[in-house]
Amino acid sequence: MRALTLRLAPLALSLAAAGCDPGPVGDDDTAVADDDTSAPADDDSVPDFDPELAARLQEALDASRIEADAPAATLSVYVPGVGSWTGASGTADLAAGTPTDPHDRFRIGSITKTYVGAVLLQLVAEGSVDLDAILSDLLPEVPHSGLVTLRQVLQHTAGYPDYIYQGGMMSSMDEPRTPWELLDLVADDPLQFDPGTDYEYSNTHYVIGALAIEAVTGRGYDQEVRGRLLDPHGLPDTFVPSAEGLPDGMAHGYVGSGDTLADVTYDMDPSLAYGAGEMVADADDLVAWARALYGGQVLDVASLATMTSPAVLADGSTVGYGIACQIQWYDGALTYGHSGATYGYQSRLRWRPEEGGDAAVVAVLVDNFFAEADLVEDAAWAVILDR
Repeated sequence: MRALTLRLAPLALSLAAAGCDPGPVGDDDTAVADDDTSAPADDDSVPDFDPELAARLQEALDASRIEADAPAATLSVYVPGVGSWTGASGTADLAAGTPTDPHDRFRIGSITKTYVGAVLLQLVAEGSVDLDAILSDLLPEVPHSGLVTLRQVLQHTAGYPDYIYQGGMMSSMDEPRTPWELLDLVADDPLQFDPGTDYEYSNTHYVIGALAIEAVTGRGYDQEVRGRLLDPHGLPDTFVPSAEGLPDGMAHGYVGSGDTLADVTYDMDPSLAYGAGEMVADADDLVAWARALYGGQVLDVASLATMTSPAVLADGSTVGYGIACQIQWYDGALTYGHSGATYGYQSRLRWRPEEGGDAAVVAVLVDNFFAEADLVEDAAWAVILDR
């Protein structure tokens, strides 16, 4: 899931240019050493998991976390016929020297989009909204809403420029903003192309998506996410922090590399990411969410097919994105999921079907914006696929 991650990298560069350049680690901030002790999952949580496979996963996590230059990383997997396992590696708070716990919470960035997309598809199935209606029927205040459909917005084929690249987003990052203030950042910009003719990943689209939920239901999108998804599907360690606040048990987030890591855990208010990327979760919850979502427990058959089908452009070509879903071939299988990147953190979530109707799942959370979470994900898949 590399392509969309790379699209987000300029955010950190822009933040550095705006005066957020990470300084050297202070005297009390010790660097993560190659021989750091690791925290495997509690024995009680995985009583039936193959201990040899667990040891190989932990070894892969430790090595790839160091290679990726992440102070902390957690990895959760579900392996068909084997069960679930969660492990941790590194130091969750460098200043305090706190070891990473398997159940530490991380900002999950754009994996947030999967929850927004799922709620909207439930509303479509209920007859409350039409994906192909002109957006102005629902949100007339949104710029260019008379030119695009909700489906185009959710498939990133509407052409809205990404608000995170606008200079105004970088000022006062610790202050909350409304979603309308985020849209104001691109209100005077034209669409990047005629809607439906091209694809360009843009966080603006899922700010609009969250607003669409609120326009249809009359409730905050956070309330719909919690009431429809988090509580019914038993996800106690997943949060929408613009409404609920950042939870306890957060792994600290960093920007930088080596001995120049700056702690930015609380430097960005969650509302700046909103429905595009504000949510917080632990790795266990992400695996449970993927199994419920792509396994058919959240959406009906038609809605899940809509989510996981590639967007079709006006010329008949397709792109590897459905609705809130990255669709990619991985080691010979078509996989579904999403990647994430937000200030201080990176995340990966992938669901890969196997013979027999079940699917393997990998969730990766790291706490350095510049860390390459793909290294941890690839290392985990190498172990799982070689079992």
